[in-house]
Amino acid sequence: MGNVCFYLKQISNVSFKPQISKRKLAARVEELWNEWEIQVLVLVSFSLQVFLLLFSGTRKRTTSKFLRILLWLAYLSADTVAIFVLGHLTLHINGGLRHGLVLFWAPFMLLHLGGQETMTAFSMEDNTLWKRHLLDLGVQVGLAAYVVGKQWQGDNEHLLAPMVLMFISGTIKYAGRISALMFVAQLTSRGDIVLMINNRPRSYQHITDYKHLVLEANRRMFPSMVFLLDIESGVAYRHIIYEYLTRNLLSIVEMERRVQVCYKLTELQLSMVYDNLYTKLGVHFEREEWLNGWVLQLVTFGSTFTALFLFAWADIRGNLFNYNRADIIVSYILLGGGVILEALSICIVISSFRAMEAVAYGGKFHDMIISIVSRAHPESRSQWSQKLAQYSLITGCMQDKKLKAVGGGLLERMMRATGIKPSSTNTTSHADVSYELKKLLLDKLLQVADRRNTDDEWDSSKLTGQWARLELQSKMQLETSSIAHLQELLGDSLQRAVSLMFSVLTWHVATEICFFSDEDEIGCDRSSSRGPSRLLSNYVMHLFATYSMHSGGHAGRIMLQSAQRFITNDCLSHRQLKGLDQSAVARLIVDELQLKRPAVSPFLEEKLVDGKAALLLAFQLSEELLKIEEANDRWDIIMLVWMEMVCYMALHFSVGFHTEHLSQGGEFITHVKILVHNLCLLPLTNQDSTVAGH
Repeated sequence: MGNVCFYLKQISNVSFKPQISKRKLAARVEELWNEWEIQVLVLVSFSLQVFLLLFSGTRKRTTSKFLRILLWLAYLSADTVAIFVLGHLTLHINGGLRHGLVLFWAPFMLLHLGGQETMTAFSMEDNTLWKRHLLDLGVQVGLAAYVVGKQWQGDNEHLLAPMVLMFISGTIKYAGRISALMFVAQLTSRGDIVLMINNRPRSYQHITDYKHLVLEANRRMFPSMVFLLDIESGVAYRHIIYEYLTRNLLSIVEMERRVQVCYKLTELQLSMVYDNLYTKLGVHFEREEWLNGWVLQLVTFGSTFTALFLFAWADIRGNLFNYNRADIIVSYILLGGGVILEALSICIVISSFRAMEAVAYGGKFHDMIISIVSRAHPESRSQWSQKLAQYSLITGCMQDKKLKAVGGGLLERMMRATGIKPSSTNTTSHADVSYELKKLLLDKLLQVADRRNTDDEWDSSKLTGQWARLELQSKMQLETSSIAHLQELLGDSLQRAVSLMFSVLTWHVATEICFFSDEDEIGCDRSSSRGPSRLLSNYVMHLFATYSMHSGGHAGRIMLQSAQRFITNDCLSHRQLKGLDQSAVARLIVDELQLKRPAVSPFLEEKLVDGKAALLLAFQLSEELLKIEEANDRWDIIMLVWMEMVCYMALHFSVGFHTEHLSQGGEFITHVKILVHNLCLLPLTNQDSTVAGH
């Protein structure tokens, strides 16, 4: 009996020992977390600030969704962690001296809530929430004052001075962030923004180097921001100061230099607009905001540096021996890191483009600032992504067909069908904005700007295909009937189209058919407009497939889905995609449209909003275009249609689209909008004429 009891006891010990070990481990982990959670969270808060300072400025130059998600998480988490730490510190008010130093960290949370120079707002909507942040300022400053006031008594007077300095520094930093948000919110809503435009732009002739290019961009920054934000009070001023600049630009004989000056100037203007809308840099160089800018930033840096010195002095003298050494090290990290971050913030301000204008007219630091700015932002470094998103309808349909063939992608197709995920998301690629594209567009805009005949003036309020029609009339040597038919098709696809989405879809498919037809022809001369035309075609198609608000909303999305179904179900229904490229699929589409032409034709006469009708018209367009023997003439017409369409879209897309994408790597049509503004291509309104008369 005794042996049985002995063995049962051994079995019991073996069975419960792992469970006891797990419980002990869990208890130990919980104990360690409870002891060091504040230290960990404080260092996490500091790390988030370092990440935001180093990487938030790059978002205007990259289209990386991964980086954008990381910045979004860091931006939201930074405030959440800082506020949580401030609240959690109240639990340590009576915690004794072992971790009593953690209460010294309360002012640092205010410093972290103040954010970094390179990002005050993740989106434009954040600027409008400045009142909410103002309320948070009162609450968090009050909470920090309560935590600190409860702790600093008697034997802690040696840390009183650095604590007060950090409290002042943190409060100023947090208030400065709210001031920057309020500044942008008021700037983008008030009507007297034109009063701040007090520097008359000069001609392009004086732009002999990068320094003068930056100065010219500074002079034009506010007018371009007024135009980008559609603030009417600035439009009249724009016509007064820019009306003579086009001829000066034409006087730049070297084409490469002309293209470089125009697009780099536009790039710098939009970079400064981004700095004004999304960072604290706009506050630093406004006379009305000088107190919230330079002065308070220098006070913040001086207070933080002095606090570090006093803390180190107290440590050297042995006044901190009662505190945990790990807490002292964390305090050094926060103080030293705070000094470094503030110093870097000052360097960012000094090296910004706006700083060059501040010393443009001489002064003690003139040469030094210009050298710093030129090194920090060399001319060779682009201030935006220089990318065009590309979506080909043929490629997208091929991808859909492949997904259906393997029976996968059900969830993805459901998300597309419900509009949760845009159709072009998984088939969108990016291409560089080529020099040829920039040159062709600038040449055309300069030609439009230099026209003396008022009958040839560009009507920017309508998409009529005017540029392509004028090209047909001036250069084409075809028979009259062919010209008339092509002119009629231009009108059907643009001026008389049922929607803008119909026009885009029609010309996109026509461009694809012409592109691959040229590719199939042996010995065909390639036009210089062929590649840029397809770049613009795929770019515009991406915009309309992704942003339904600009493509006619629900009706535009239905039209696109109808075209996709026709290609996928009718053209590719019994085909194996293995071994087929885009050129082969384009031929299949042409063959299918030829077969179904009689059945689809009535849709055009009824003006039915249907993707198949757009495809048929695209087929007819491509037929007429391919009859043009000279490839250069054919692609010049196609290119002119896309250029006019891009300019029209640039002027009619919403303000929110342009401002939103400034922080997402930039959009080419935003640069086109500012380019149109710089060349003063828009007609004077009645209001403009009245102001100009004064």
